[in-house]
Amino acid sequence: MLKSDTKRICIFLALAFGIPWSTALILSQTVLKRDNPLQAAAMANGIFIATPWLANLLTRLITRESWKDLWLKPNFRIGWKYWLALWLLPLLAVIIGGLLFYAIFPQSFDPAAGALRKMTANLPAAATLSPGLLALQITLSILFISSPINAIASLGEEFGWRAYLLQKLCNRLDQHTSAESVKEDESLEVGTFHTAGAYKGALLTGAIHGIWHLPLIVMTSSYSAGLTLLTVLVYLVFTMSLSVLFSWGVLKSGSVWPAAIGHGVVNALSVLPGFFLAGQPLPLLGPDPSGLLGGSGFIILALSLLFYRPAKTELTVQK
Repeated sequence: MLKSDTKRICIFLALAFGIPWSTALILSQTVLKRDNPLQAAAMANGIFIATPWLANLLTRLITRESWKDLWLKPNFRIGWKYWLALWLLPLLAVIIGGLLFYAIFPQSFDPAAGALRKMTANLPAAATLSPGLLALQITLSILFISSPINAIASLGEEFGWRAYLLQKLCNRLDQHTSAESVKEDESLEVGTFHTAGAYKGALLTGAIHGIWHLPLIVMTSSYSAGLTLLTVLVYLVFTMSLSVLFSWGVLKSGSVWPAAIGHGVVNALSVLPGFFLAGQPLPLLGPDPSGLLGGSGFIILALSLLFYRPAKTELTVQK
């Protein structure tokens, strides 16, 4: 199985990287990128989002892999607490990161929430609310409206990264796994997260996922003016921290849905700390979660999961 997994990992990565990266390269050389960079970035983003799930399906077809371990079953009866955790923990992490950033850089904190006021200038009702109440209202709308919508959009990525690549890497990296002890096409045992293979798989999946994003980041953010090795490393810390959290939810529940929910919530909530920002953000530090301070909540969650040792044997669940 290990040789088969290695082959499938290589094919999956070739597809997952080759299609969107080549698209981004082509778009970067077009007139559209010069005259309408936002439209070019939107086109690239659509290709990027669609590729991981497509790579999952194509890899299975190319290698004649079985379809029994798609991890699309919700498993809600057993895994509901991981759905809930991946819905609420990102909010806690974003709040922790924002508080830490503004505690260290108080001059960057705008109690009047000028950025938020500017964003909601066309909403008459917003003018009657205090900055705190307005931020709370937007946060609740994000949690209950935007996040579920984002979860559907994020499912495509997670179906590739956490529902396919993660399980292959976990099997390949588990120090107790050998070619003699594992049968061909045997599924990864789910319900267990605290193993060496799962830790390594979660971290490596996060690193790969972060590197995969780089062309899109260059096309859509301020990093394009100065993408350095340090900014890449900081971003990888962020994606690896997220991957530990998402992988925990997936492996414990036996379903990709908790990761899709968490991914959608993070994408939606990442704007919250910036509501109170005075001046420009510090890309390496925050207040966005992709900075070291802004993302400190996710780093703390990831370290807690990696260093936590359960007192009793973990139970497996059905996929």
